Amino acid sequence: MRIVHRQRHTDPARAPRARSSEDLSPALPTALGPSPTVRDPYLSWVWLGVALAGPAIGILFPQVVAPDIVVRRTFTFRLLCLAAGLAAGAWALAVAWLTLHRANRQLAKLASRDPLTGLANLRRFHAGLTAVLTQARPSSLIIGDLDHFKRVNDQHGHLEGDHVLVAVAAALSRSVRENDLVARIGGEEFAILLPGADLAVATTIAERMRRTVEALPCAVTISLGVALYPDHAVLPTALVKAADDATYHAKLAGRNQVAIWHGCAARGT
Repeated sequence: MRIVHRQRHTDPARAPRARSSEDLSPALPTALGPSPTVRDPYLSWVWLGVALAGPAIGILFPQVVAPDIVVRRTFTFRLLCLAAGLAAGAWALAVAWLTLHRANRQLAKLASRDPLTGLANLRRFHAGLTAVLTQARPSSLIIGDLDHFKRVNDQHGHLEGDHVLVAVAAALSRSVRENDLVARIGGEEFAILLPGADLAVATTIAERMRRTVEALPCAVTISLGVALYPDHAVLPTALVKAADDATYHAKLAGRNQVAIWHGCAARGT
């Protein structure tokens, strides 16, 4: 197990300070934007009903309001009413489709995103990991775990802990490449999937994430473990275990470290 060492702060003035109650933010930002409303699917059915009623109204309207129109004008009047009904029905049908599409897209987003941080959730991570490992190219996995996070919840409360998780999630997202996947897979545990990244690139990204989190004003640090596919493991569960073991060794080495896994992977697990 190789540990990527860091330079520790020796100047007390530069050391992260503990947050006081005055530092606590009053409200938690919304990660996923406006919540989807359960009325959207019902509205789509209402608009669908309007779409079906439009042509029917166009046919019946002349019979109700103008049954005594001169015979030579009746056909034109009914044709205009039918055209108006069809136009209204087509418009209502388009609105119904857009409303249902918006609801389905938002529900799909919620199914794959962590509601607190806006990162990918465990389900999305497993799907992405399986997809990446089917490609015939090296890829890397980083697992990071916040150091002493329980102290934040114990000293400042769970609301402040949520603020810290949101800040860390944003810091991790800023530290990766465009096609990388950052996921929250546990309470204070994160996984970063790096398609096509070799060990050198993954280690550089992991160290950048460590420094970015360390620089946050919330005075937290993170330990990160790096594993490489297919050198360290070829199956998803084995690769996750390798990266998780590396994270454990980073914590044993003093925390706020990046560790690279160097062992014999159990390739059949």
